[in-house]
Amino acid sequence: MKRTPLHLAALNGRDKIARMLLEKGADIQAKDGDQETPLHLACSKGHAGMIKLLINR
Repeated sequence: MKRTPLHLAALNGRDKIARMLLEKGADIQAKDGDQETPLHLACSKGHAGMIKLLINR
């Protein structure tokens, strides 16, 4: 499965890391091997703070 650091931060609810990655230019629309974006992964785990962060970008 090809996941970016942003995918992993979203999957694990690591808001501060995700914010830093986004500030450094991480691709919010990147898809992993299952064609899922970081937002898909955050939603699948119910990480409300992460979902809000990703939607507001």
